[in-house]
Order: sequence, then C-alpha cells, then structure tokens
Amino acid sequence: MFFEYDITVPAQTLASAPTQTDLPLVWGIIDYVGVQIPLGVKALTFLQLWRGLYQIAPANPGGWIKGENIVVEWKEEFDLTQPPFFIAAKTYNDDDSYAHTLTVRVHVNEKAPMLWSTEMLSPQIVPIPKELM
Repeated sequence: MFFEYDITVPAQTLASAPTQTDLPLVWGIIDYVGVQIPLGVKALTFLQLWRGLYQIAPANPGGWIKGENIVVEWKEEFDLTQPPFFIAAKTYNDDDSYAHTLTVRVHVNEKAPMLWSTEMLSPQIVPIPKELM
C-alpha cells in the first residue's frame, strides 16, 4: 500500500524544538521511502523519520535529510508488524521568512514474510514410545 504525506514546516521552527507529524500506515514491511524536497527550500528545512525512540532515517543519529530540488529515496526493510502502525516525521526550518513543504512517500508491503512466534520455537515434551523403552 502506498502513502504520501505533505508536511508544511513553518518558518523559524527551531532545531531544538522540531515539529512532529505522525504518518499513519498499515501492518506490513516498509520497503520504500522517498522524501521530495522542492526548489526554493535551499537546504533550510530538515527532516528525520522515527519509530518510537528509534531514528529510522537518516540512519546516523542526529543526522537530518535536507537538500534543494531533489527526491531522496531508498529501499527499506523496516518491520511494521507490531502496533502502532505509524512513523513520525520530525522537522525544523531555518528559513526566517517562508514555510516549506516536504513530501514523504512510503510503500508498505502487506504480504510480509511469516514471522516466527515464540510458541513455535518453544521446546516440546514428546513421550518416548513404549517399544523404545
């Protein structure tokens, strides 16, 4: 399933107090992410993607996605088979005059591979057949 979210970041949004926008998704495996940064942003607007306390992108802690007239995109294999079924975009904007809109695109594969349950991996007690005793 494909999702697209426009995130408008107000001018003078501080890096020390970024805005957070929750991006609702569905159960599955995130296999594609794209961030469109339009002409005019001039690398003044920044974005990170998070799941709970874990920074998904960029992978380097404290890094931010930024640019000018570019689509930053990558293949992903992020497990989203446990709730909550959303990721969060944290953004800030160093532009002192203009708000900027970034577009986040996410594809979730709902035909995710079967995950093993702990019950399937637990040891089982099997009786010894009488003829082997």
